[in-house]
Amino acid sequence: MREDDSNWFAGWEKELPSQLQLPSSQANSRVVWSQQLHERFLDAVEHLGINHAVPKRIMEFMDVDGLTRVEVASHLQKYRLYLQKMHEDDLMHAGVGSIS
Repeated sequence: MREDDSNWFAGWEKELPSQLQLPSSQANSRVVWSQQLHERFLDAVEHLGINHAVPKRIMEFMDVDGLTRVEVASHLQKYRLYLQKMHEDDLMHAGVGSIS
């Protein structure tokens, strides 16, 4: 083994292209789902049906400038998890999930 091979990773940061720098905070801005925006989302999901609601169709129905598919997909995922938790809580309160 050559001496320079033993420390092959020492200068890897210098070899990275400049375009791999961390994105600016502007690129990482996130959507704040106001009550009005969330209600438009709920209207879209209700119109499409929860099982047929997909981000692209929700976006088309909502017709909000600047909203991305990724943002809608994330919100839809959180909303489905919320519905699932509410359903599980209802089952627990009804005694269906308890073992006697």
